[in-house]
Amino acid sequence: MEARQGVYVAGDAASYWDPVVGCRRRVEHLNFAEEAGSLAGKNMVASLLSGNNKSSSRTSSSSYYQHQSSLWSTLGPEISWDAVGLIDSRLLLTRAFFASSTTTGDDDNDIGHKSSKEENSTTRSFSHIPDSSIGRLTKGVVFYLTPKEKRLVGILLWNMPDEIYTDANYPAPSRLNLARSLLAQKLIIDLDDSTENNLQNSTGNNLRQLASQFDVYGEIAEDYAHLQEYIKRKKLDEDNNNNNNITNNNDNSTFSSVDNKPPNM
Repeated sequence: MEARQGVYVAGDAASYWDPVVGCRRRVEHLNFAEEAGSLAGKNMVASLLSGNNKSSSRTSSSSYYQHQSSLWSTLGPEISWDAVGLIDSRLLLTRAFFASSTTTGDDDNDIGHKSSKEENSTTRSFSHIPDSSIGRLTKGVVFYLTPKEKRLVGILLWNMPDEIYTDANYPAPSRLNLARSLLAQKLIIDLDDSTENNLQNSTGNNLRQLASQFDVYGEIAEDYAHLQEYIKRKKLDEDNNNNNNITNNNDNSTFSSVDNKPPNM
């Protein structure tokens, strides 16, 4: 990124306007340093190749920083988080959806239905990031909203891998890319979602519905695993049927050749 004519910056030293979240920011993290450094290098080369000596070194081939960098941290073997956008709970409203290891019996706070792997857990919604009093927070997603507009400007994923499901042959959907796409839409959130009726009839963007896309319970991953197993069994059955047909055809050919053999004179 070009800070002044002929001066390019990247990493912790760079402050830039982020049109997605609507403010100037400085991101002190590896992902931003990599992406911004690559962009600064490309723009420097473009400026040199164009031979631009004017008051501004920007050229038609210059690029602007558009990538929404991710933040992440790992706290021991069982706790990790990833985030995109603004995640300062001191300045922003937060709405959290967590799967905890204790059952509350509050069905109104559940997202979807429990999968077989999460029978002893429940997903609960909070107007703030919860403390340890509700039990162990196994997985969850936190949304950060501007106080006035209620615009979505940040998303934090708690103990959730980037890939929604695992497939060795095909790239799986990315939770971080899903978060980036939601931020890019600059969604205004409808916070009046306290009743089931509002969930079904709300015309705004409902956080419960957005949270379900991140598959907190792992239901999408579980369904995909079942689908993979079904496809595997189906292919195995088809292969067995094909092998049986080949065997039957060979047997029929043998019988035909014996029947058509001329008699001995």
